[in-house]
Amino acid sequence: NIANFKDLRNNTPLAESALQKLSRSFLASQVEGIQYVCSDYPFLLLFDRAVEFARGKDLIVWSHHPAAEKEAFKVSPYMNYSVLDATLRLSHGKTAPLNIDEWAQLINSETKISQVARKYLVSHRVSTQAKISHGINKIRNKLLKEDAPDFAFIVHALSHKELMFGPGLSLLKNMPEKFNDSFDRLAAQAPAFVYGKVRHVISKDNGREINGIVYALPITPKLLKAAPPEEIYAKIEKICYDAANRGAKIIGLGAYTKIIGDSGVTINRNSPIPVTTGNSLSASSTLWALADVVKKMKLLNMDPNTGLVNGMAMVIGATGSIGQVSAKLLALTFNRVCLVAPRQNRLDELAQEIRAIAPKCEITTSTNANAVAGIADVLVTATSSVDEKIVDVERLKPGCVVCDCSRPLDFDLEDAKKRPDVLIIESGEVNLPGPVDINFNMGLPGNTVYACLAETALLALEGRYESFTMGRDIEWNKVKQIYKMARKHGVELAAIQGHMGIVSDKEIALTKSLALSRLSSSSGKKISR
Repeated sequence: NIANFKDLRNNTPLAESALQKLSRSFLASQVEGIQYVCSDYPFLLLFDRAVEFARGKDLIVWSHHPAAEKEAFKVSPYMNYSVLDATLRLSHGKTAPLNIDEWAQLINSETKISQVARKYLVSHRVSTQAKISHGINKIRNKLLKEDAPDFAFIVHALSHKELMFGPGLSLLKNMPEKFNDSFDRLAAQAPAFVYGKVRHVISKDNGREINGIVYALPITPKLLKAAPPEEIYAKIEKICYDAANRGAKIIGLGAYTKIIGDSGVTINRNSPIPVTTGNSLSASSTLWALADVVKKMKLLNMDPNTGLVNGMAMVIGATGSIGQVSAKLLALTFNRVCLVAPRQNRLDELAQEIRAIAPKCEITTSTNANAVAGIADVLVTATSSVDEKIVDVERLKPGCVVCDCSRPLDFDLEDAKKRPDVLIIESGEVNLPGPVDINFNMGLPGNTVYACLAETALLALEGRYESFTMGRDIEWNKVKQIYKMARKHGVELAAIQGHMGIVSDKEIALTKSLALSRLSSSSGKKISR
């Protein structure tokens, strides 16, 4: 633990005494094997240009010095000596102020200090792509007057077809299908790459403009889930460092990158910039879209006794992060909610929690989606299944509104064609504010993006560079906050998307008509709404 050394920044090699040179050499050799360096900035300047000793180490500092910026130190503005001291005292149950010996003892006893404080270090793990393109990008950005990205986001291929979106791979899109699996496995070994940029996101509240950079992992969900979490962590960690080196201040996780291992916790701990899964806005926009469609269908009525919608809402994948929040929000809106997930013990825990916050709602549970699918008026699927069919579309109730939050989708185009009397929509995508320019194929029209990406952009617009959504449990307060943030900055719900594209009011009316017709034929009575 090194602190309070004299500021030697004004010294030149000619002004150094032999003792100072000896001290420099000795200290550099001593810290070579050290993992954690705790220091004031001026001491680091003792090493002048020789800062290699700090690269790859956990560097915790508690004052700012402009000269250090020339060496590209990536230091969070939230960490200083007082914050670290308070964190250590709280984690070890110490209430009284610590003297330097006690402070040193706690630091030494902390086996994983990076779990207490984010990594503060100069990265030596810059990607090859960043090294090659650094000079070109610098000149290009100056010519085009482009700023460094404010945020970064990670996506991956959702299918073999989407792998072909990668640079130079479109020529292989017509390869024989028998080679697909082999190609997918080969592509999964390739490093991540910069997929594109999101430019000109402008807040309607304060006019602030931000830009983002999007990275892609060339790996399908099946291989992503099968790979050891540590292997994926390492790939994503490299992306985080690359994004930080380019200037991004926060990074978001898309699709399956947010569910591997401990759902982003380890990635966040090892990243030099804050990480968010984006699930708070994903959950919010899902219910936002669902409410819009249910109102247009006009098949459900309000229960005058409870003030709730008189109908059955079902959540498949209820114990997942998005599923939990969706279930809680639906329980405050519907008078009956059915929770579906593989593990009964986790369902029981969730049901108990929901009954406490929504006592007027009747909560039931099931581990068999097909057994209960026929009673749902509204269905939200938020699963992480790759090959297994979660529910048979033929079992769904006529007029059921399905919001498919899963990526890849739980229901495909063939399912939608089988049941024209059921309305299947994708989870609520949103439109970013401003003349947004997205220069890559996200599979969505115009300035429409997935809600998890929008959450990352919103946090950058708000200047809240923090791990807003993390882990498997989404905080209620965060869902409310991000919804208000979205409305404040001008993020809007995009046109509702189905398997055939935008779902129009005419299509909703047709689905309703077919549903009423099927209900009439099954009951033998004419039904009209």
